[in-house]
Amino acid sequence: MIKRGLYLVVSVFLINFIMLCSCNIERKNDLKKIYVIDSIQEVIFPLQFKLESKFARFSRWSPKYTDIVEGRTILEKCRIDHNKELDKDDDFISKLDSLHKYAKQYFGLLNESDEKILFVNCSCDTNIDSWTLSYVKIMDGGACNFTVMINLDKKTCYNLFVNNL
Repeated sequence: MIKRGLYLVVSVFLINFIMLCSCNIERKNDLKKIYVIDSIQEVIFPLQFKLESKFARFSRWSPKYTDIVEGRTILEKCRIDHNKELDKDDDFISKLDSLHKYAKQYFGLLNESDEKILFVNCSCDTNIDSWTLSYVKIMDGGACNFTVMINLDKKTCYNLFVNNL
């Protein structure tokens, strides 16, 4: 069991490393960084970008690409755990697909303990016009759209929310 877990961690790390090395930067300016990996947009928003009021209790920070690579590894483990829990309940509607199929928006937050949190907004709809411009809140779509908080300091994720149908 330990060997299998180690294999999973090493595999996810290697995939992220390969993606980092082969990343094409489509646009980069002082306000945001837009990365395209396998034609899927991943947008890193700096602290200047506004989020909705439910995030007002957090301070902000600007994630770097290395933070995103680390966050992806944690997110993949979270996705696997989420899907395993759903298997127990035969809930196949809320199962998350492979992460490389989702466009992602990343926002850096600091909690009350000054721990680095990545708020990740994911959508399998990669043709949203405003995706690279601002936070996009999608109200439905099932497992095609989900959000999650990733604590980079504790290497955990929480508040994984899969949209309703």
